[in-house]
Parts: sequence; structure tokens; C-alpha cells
Amino acid sequence: MIKKFTLPTLSLIALIVFINTSLITAADANLPTNLIAQYQPPPPPSRGAPGKRGTGASRGECLRSQTPLTALVPSFNNEKKEQDVWGLTTRERPTFWFYIPFARRCSTIELVLQDDAGTLLYQMPVTIPAKPGIIGVQLPTTAPTLKPNRMYHWLLQVKVKPKDLEEEELFVVDGWIQRINPSTKLSQQLKQTPINKQARLYAENGIWFDALTTLAELRLKNSQDTAIAQDWKSLLKSVGLENFAVEALSRSY
Repeated sequence: MIKKFTLPTLSLIALIVFINTSLITAADANLPTNLIAQYQPPPPPSRGAPGKRGTGASRGECLRSQTPLTALVPSFNNEKKEQDVWGLTTRERPTFWFYIPFARRCSTIELVLQDDAGTLLYQMPVTIPAKPGIIGVQLPTTAPTLKPNRMYHWLLQVKVKPKDLEEEELFVVDGWIQRINPSTKLSQQLKQTPINKQARLYAENGIWFDALTTLAELRLKNSQDTAIAQDWKSLLKSVGLENFAVEALSRSY
């Protein structure tokens, strides 16, 4: 038996459908157009990757922010209740990102790169930003290229000398980076994808340093773009660093 609907019933159904459709459309309109997928970090290597993502801060004239020196990298708690600090890149000379709270006048910074045996490969001075914020430090062409599937140990060393102290204070954050060759599928996707969408591909494939650098460079060029800002916050939040999403951003050249 076919059920017949009266005109008032049909009108009510039409109204419900219209309201639901309008709510869905309004909700979609509020979403960023390029919301980044949740970063899914691959597990650290079985050999471990001990490091330190953040450290205490100095005091007095050398400290310009209460937020401590921090490396913008994934951090994992291992079975020994220690930190593994580790991420992937596809680049021969990647960029590292750090939050720097120290003043220029009484601080010096140096980036150090070692191989997995602890042999020094490269070290370089880093220009401290004019105000507290996040800074990108890229390995220059004079630095050796990272070889695929090799582990490298990086360290950022900050020496601070307030006037009221006789000796320098040393602050260090460190971790590990591994270069990989992108899969054939990912390489093809990157070629076919505009730059403003590539960070999502890197994040979905667990390639932290490239995802972060791609977004950081987009933010530097498009500081008022709300979709990029949302992606930036989402990526940092995925590794517990969402508090840094609003910090000033610059590069060290």
C-alpha cells in the first residue's frame, strides 16, 4: 500500500530538508579551505633518538620572554621514560625551526650537525631575531648534504652572559633527523599539487621537517591568510606545540 502525504506534511518535510541543508552549508562555509590532515608521525627508530625539545630560560636582561628555548619538532616518550626527538625530511639541506627567547646583546647561538657516531660535520652561527619568536635555520650550501636513510644529530647551543653573572650559561636543545627519498607516488603527487597544498601531503606521509618548512614559508609570504594560519596551528597542535602558533616568524640568512 502506497502511503499518501497531505500537503501540510509535504510542506513540513520540505522545510526540514531546507533547514538541514542550510545548516550543513553554513558549517562548511566556516571551515578553512585547506585544513591540514592530522600529522601522523612514524615511530622513532628502534635504536632510539634521545634528545631535548625544550630547556629552561635565563633571567634578567637576557630573557625577553617567559617561554623557554624550544625546538619545533616531534617528541616521543620512550620505554625508558626519556624523550626521543626525531623527524624526517626529503631535503639534502633541511631547515630547522626554533623558538628563541633571548636578547641579542648578551647571547650567541650556534647550530651543530653531527653524524650518528658523534663526528662533527658542520657548525654555524645563528642570527638571533630582533624580538622573541620562531626562527628558521637552513643548512647552507657550504654544509654537507644529508645522505638518504642516515641518522644525523643536530644541536642548537645558546650561550648567555647576563651582567650579574661571572660565567656564561649554556642552553641546549637537540634531536635527530633522517633524510628519506620520497616514494614514486608522493613525488608524482607533489609535482601535480600547488605549493599551498603540499604541506598536507608531507604531513600525511609523516615527513615533519618538510611539512613545517613548507607552511612556514607560506606564512612568511602570506601572513594574513587565515587558511594557512589554521594549517600552521593544526600541524603544531599535532605534536603538542600549539602555543607557538601565534609567535612571530622569521628566517636566519
